Amino acid sequence: MMASSERRYLRAQIRRAKKGDRQAFLLVVEPYLDFLSEYLSLSGYAGRRQKRQQLIEDILRQTWRTLPFLHRVSDIERVLTQLLFQIEDGQDPILINDTYLPKLNVPERFALVAQDLEDWGYHWGSMALRKDSSTFGKILCEARCHLVGIYHASKESKTPVNVQRSSEALDLLSQQTHRRIKHHCSQDSFASQFKARWLEFRGHFIEFRQEVRFESNLKEKILSGLSQQLQTEEMHNPPLIEKLATFLAYGDQGLRSATPLSSKV
Repeated sequence: MMASSERRYLRAQIRRAKKGDRQAFLLVVEPYLDFLSEYLSLSGYAGRRQKRQQLIEDILRQTWRTLPFLHRVSDIERVLTQLLFQIEDGQDPILINDTYLPKLNVPERFALVAQDLEDWGYHWGSMALRKDSSTFGKILCEARCHLVGIYHASKESKTPVNVQRSSEALDLLSQQTHRRIKHHCSQDSFASQFKARWLEFRGHFIEFRQEVRFESNLKEKILSGLSQQLQTEEMHNPPLIEKLATFLAYGDQGLRSATPLSSKV
């Protein structure tokens, strides 16, 4: 998970980038190169590195053009997420541990990458989706169930709840909460089966992450090329009405929030 100090640093770079500092913009987007590559790989581009690189460069150029609309790190994450969602799926099958993965929907892919590969945490993952943390947890649980072949098909009404509790217990919960959930779900064979399968699968999923991440020299090449491309790219300076629309779209609670956009990371 990105520390608060890192997010404050990136927010400072966003302010510099909004004034036209292209190097500051590169510092802002560099931490998200893995995230972008991992998501695209789960979207059918795992076997096409050059295509992934091209798509990432396009996404980052579009992010630069919309920078005047953005104020916080969570705004950057939101824009990157939305741009990813607009990309058509590729055709590459996803093979992990000699097994082809089932096709996941767009929010499920995002939740898996944000939480299980990038460790964003429920708060920032839900912010990027503009959903509440509970909804993010449900999406993540469904994605994990699909990957390990566990579906919410039990006739026992408590089972789906217990499966989600087991899923949440795998993440950022206190030890006391973890023990309570473990005790509550221990008698539910469906939930126990889910947990066992996911823990076994997770190691292979991490190996997949390492395979689809770009090497350091390629990341440097992407950023260097982007730096050159941005010399001729202009930011879109929005009129007042569009700034208001952005506030409504990216503010945590729209006009109901009394805090300005830049007040939070």
